[in-house]
Amino acid sequence: MIHLIPTILISMLALSGAARAQDKIAVRTLALRPEEIPGLFIHTGKEHSPLGFSAVQPGEVVMAQAANPLPLLRSGTGADGKAAYVVAHKVKLPDQSAGILLLGWKEGEEARFVAIKDEFAKAAYNDWLLINASSRPVAFKAGETATPLLLKPGVSTTHRIGAAKGEGVAVTAQAPIKGKTRTFFSTYWPAYPDKRSVVIFVDDGEKIVCKRISDALPKPETAKPEE
Repeated sequence: MIHLIPTILISMLALSGAARAQDKIAVRTLALRPEEIPGLFIHTGKEHSPLGFSAVQPGEVVMAQAANPLPLLRSGTGADGKAAYVVAHKVKLPDQSAGILLLGWKEGEEARFVAIKDEFAKAAYNDWLLINASSRPVAFKAGETATPLLLKPGVSTTHRIGAAKGEGVAVTAQAPIKGKTRTFFSTYWPAYPDKRSVVIFVDDGEKIVCKRISDALPKPETAKPEE
């Protein structure tokens, strides 16, 4: 079973700071594991939009009413006894971001969430989103002559790779395992012209699992969702 250390993911929040004041923020969702996340909603300013969490593909963009922390809602009962949306979770937002990727996972019966900065509407095919949700630093290298990028535990970043559009790139990942720096992942990934990669590192016992998600980029006419 993949184990996520809470303090590692909490550090993502500490590193990201507070969100700027704005009316709307673009929200997408992603489950870190293939498990059910309880039905949640987010307020768009006009309605309450459901949030679906998939471990296979990030969700569609929802333009949410910005607030920091961002409230995640569920159907419930208000103080007057009538049906209402009530706050189930509050998620701190990253600083200076017009868009986030909302990560969700379960710890026992409890759902956990963290928001990471993701300017998805501006992303290109070679702007890969790297997320180190493991408890160890990971050195990620995309390209034989590229300089490895060191990802500290709990850090996420957008990394521009050198692969040509429509071709691909050799990737490797190293981390301290049993007292030595070891290559725990090595493969060749395509660089599709209309997709980018979301790469996630998570603990699996003494191992680190590397997961790649092929993330379809927004078409020019849909890059900015209607508010």
